[in-house]
Order: sequence, then C-alpha cells, then structure tokens
Amino acid sequence: MRKPKIFISFASDDRALAREIEIGLVSRKYSVFMSDTDLSPGESVDHKIEEKIRGADGVIFLISKSFLQDGRYTLTELDFARQTWRDPSGHVLSVLIDEVNPGDLPAYLKAVSALEPKGNARAETVSRAAQMWPVRSWPHLAVIIGLPLLAIGAYLAVESWQWWTGPPPGMVKIPGGKFVMGSTSDEVAAAYQLALETEPGLSKDWKWGERPDHDVILDPFFIDIHEVTVADYQQFEKEGAAAIANSQSTEGRYPQTAVTWAQADAYCRQLGKFLPTEAQWEMAARGVERSAYPWGSDPVGGTRANYCDKNCPSTTRDSTQDDGYRLTAPVGSYPAGANPSFQIHDLAGNVAEWVQDWYYRDFYSGRESTDEENRKVNPVNTKQPENTVDKLRVIRGGHYLSGPAEIRAAFRGRIKPDAKLEYVGFRCAMPAP
Repeated sequence: MRKPKIFISFASDDRALAREIEIGLVSRKYSVFMSDTDLSPGESVDHKIEEKIRGADGVIFLISKSFLQDGRYTLTELDFARQTWRDPSGHVLSVLIDEVNPGDLPAYLKAVSALEPKGNARAETVSRAAQMWPVRSWPHLAVIIGLPLLAIGAYLAVESWQWWTGPPPGMVKIPGGKFVMGSTSDEVAAAYQLALETEPGLSKDWKWGERPDHDVILDPFFIDIHEVTVADYQQFEKEGAAAIANSQSTEGRYPQTAVTWAQADAYCRQLGKFLPTEAQWEMAARGVERSAYPWGSDPVGGTRANYCDKNCPSTTRDSTQDDGYRLTAPVGSYPAGANPSFQIHDLAGNVAEWVQDWYYRDFYSGRESTDEENRKVNPVNTKQPENTVDKLRVIRGGHYLSGPAEIRAAFRGRIKPDAKLEYVGFRCAMPAP
C-alpha cells in the first residue's frame, strides 16, 4: 500500500481546522505534513517547506482572509507550489473558508476548481482529497504489471490485507463502536470521597470535566500495548542522550518522560501513528463495561499499578500498599492491572499520558462546541483556547504521584503543552480497518 503525501498550507488562525483535516487524512492512510508542527528546532523553514512540497503528491490550501494577507508565509508556500507544478491540476486543492470570494484568489489557484464546503469542512475536504489522491493497494499493481502476474498480485494483496487487519507489532486492535464516556454525578461523588482518604481538605473543583456521561461512537483503531520507552524514543531522537537525560531512568524498558506534547506528537507521526484522542484512550482503558479502572472495579493495590503507595515521595501516599517502586517502573510491570479485554498495560499509574485533545472543562457537555455530531462520533477537541492561561493539553491515566481517584480511567488531567515533566509520557495509536 502506498501512502499519498499531502502538504497542508494554512494561516495560524485556521490551525484547528487544519489539524482536524490532518487527523481525517491519517485515518485514511495518508502521510501528512503541517509546517507548524513538523519542523525541528533550528531547522531552516524555507528549505524544509520547499523540500516537503516538492516531495508531496499534492497540497491542500485552506484559503481564508488571513491566508491571503500580504506578508503571510502561506503566500511563500504558494510560490513553492507554483515552482513545483506549473499546472496545478491534480496537485492543488483549494478550500475556501471564512467566506472568501473566489475572485480574490491568486491567478495560480483560479486555474483549478476550488472546494467551497457547504457543511462539515473537515469531512468535505478529506473526501475531495481522497478522490484526487487515492490510496493505491496491491491489486492495482497486479493490473499494472499484467495478467501473467495476477495470481501473484492477488496473493500479495491477501497477505497484505491479512497483515493490515491484524495489529502491527506492539499494538492491539480496539474494535470501536459505541460506549459511554465520562462519569455520572454519583460516580464523581464517590471518586471525591475516595480522594479525601489520602488528601483531606481537597477542593471539590478537583473533579471538573468528567461530567456528564455521554454516548460516543468510535471507528476501530490500534493502540500501543505499552507506553513508549526510553529505548523506543532513543531510536527516534537523533540526540538520544539528551532526551534520555531528561527521563528518570536510562534503562530501555522504562517509560520515556520529560517530553513536550509536540515532541510526543512528532514521535508518533514519524511512525505513521498519532497520539490517541481522549475518547480512544478512555475506550481502551474502560472498554464497553465502563469499569472504574482498566482491570475492573476492584480497589487499587500494589500489584495492579504504580501509584502513590508507601514508597511515594508525596505526603498523600497510601501507606498500606507497596507497588515496589518510588518513581517510574519498567513498562508492563503490573500484568494484574492490564485491561482484561485488550491486555493493554499501565493505563493506570506509572506515568500520565499525553492525548490529542486541548482541555475544556465543559467539552463533554458541548458548551464549547456547536458541532454536536463531532462530540458523538470520533470526538476530539482541536480548538485551541484563545486565553493563554487556558491553553492546556489533556493527560490521562495518572502517575506514580497520583492517588487511587486520579488513576481512574475517567479522570482528566491537564498541563501546559510545552511542559517537560518527569511523570508524563505517552503512547501512540493509529487507524484500523
């Protein structure tokens, strides 16, 4: 299977829509480059952007009024496209947003028909891109090579399909479907009482964001069985020694920590994966049974999770339990705590995990979105908060400093996306057929 390479050009004001389109394309097996998230520190912007556009099968231009303003770097990206393809037909997709008049487009873009979304801009853009740059699979190659090799091509197609429908190495398939996400008022009240056992005087504001419980529908997906380890990350990071120095252990089987959201996102995307959404992460942790913890509803214990036990440096420790580690533990150290349906490890405790979503306290209730359908089917909050103070990314699962209430599968943590914390790591996901 060949993954078409797509470059998305957009103004910074339109980043949220660009990100949604990227997620939609990746779910259809496309390789996507977005300039604001894919540049390494110190890397030449012009050189990298030009290189990616020249190597792409096509470019999607999200044309807004901001895009067309003089001095915008988007116009430089447009020049790179013009230099790469004198005729934009088949290579350029213009998407008009923000009530842009087609007559205001540069001459180069007027040479092709522009997409003017009538409803869901993300879905319509992904659909048009799929028509322009279809994903090619083995059967197409068999036809091109010729009938004498048709049998071989068919065999390879079957083998390829069997491999793809099975989990890639180190991942497990979550079948998707409908499940109930979040917590009821009674569940939140019970969790608050549990938290008070180790942290008396805790504010009730602690549990913001879990309510209401609500139906969510997810497409099938794969997710990593283990958190990304130091050894995994060292292979990805050119300056591996510097990255490892920021982790609590240089031993390969320990989780990689002290990475920003962007670094975690870049790692996953380099492998053709992505950070799981909140909904994907919670479904993997709870399943359709809606259990409080990945292993079920039984209380936390030292054999199930690395959390704030008697070894914990925090004053809120649970002195009745011993999980064997003061800080992080090697991944997979608590098989009794794995989800019995999927056998995914360390979804509770050890290190908290970055997910795709920006944090909004009321995202579940929909008060931050007018797109009700987007909150029900494959929901992900890509809307970046306007207030700098509120620009927080969601982390899930709790960590070795967390109490029993904070490693529940429904608990929503949040931190600044540029934070490098010794108790935050990540795992990756990818679409499944």
